[in-house]
Amino acid sequence: MTTIPLLIFLAGMCDRLRGAGFDFGLRLIDQLVYGWVIAAVLGHPFDPLTPAIAAAFALGSAPGWGDTSAAIMQRRDLDPLELNRWQVGILAKNKWLSATARGLIWGLPVALLGWFDPRLIAAAVVMPAAYIGAAWLAGFHPGKQAGKIGSPWEWMEAMRGWMAAGLFSLI
Repeated sequence: MTTIPLLIFLAGMCDRLRGAGFDFGLRLIDQLVYGWVIAAVLGHPFDPLTPAIAAAFALGSAPGWGDTSAAIMQRRDLDPLELNRWQVGILAKNKWLSATARGLIWGLPVALLGWFDPRLIAAAVVMPAAYIGAAWLAGFHPGKQAGKIGSPWEWMEAMRGWMAAGLFSLI
């Protein structure tokens, strides 16, 4: 039972490592380690489904972020010059729909594994909720310098990992 709080803590650290500034040397390794932590929270630390969950989580975390998180944190509109290739139409104009879509992009590969474990379908809800919730909460952080220790961006990444793992642990 004490493993879940440790895994939740590690998920926040893994999201931060996967994010920016520091990594294990290869972003894919960072993403796979984060995926393994999520698999472990879901009760699949070392079984045949573990590699699939870790790979699906890494796949979903890979596409670019665009300006979505920053727009939510800074309480502003999306910057049309900072959009990513998946941000078209209404997703290029509405930060909340864009953040929901980005969370779905992250969670959907894991949710598709729901055939093997129905609890995994929840990733389609957990990841958008964690993505939006962490960005919104990080907007209350008093710091303004990205890349500095304790910046809003770093807190957003850590909170997103904590929120995702915490929500997954409730399933």
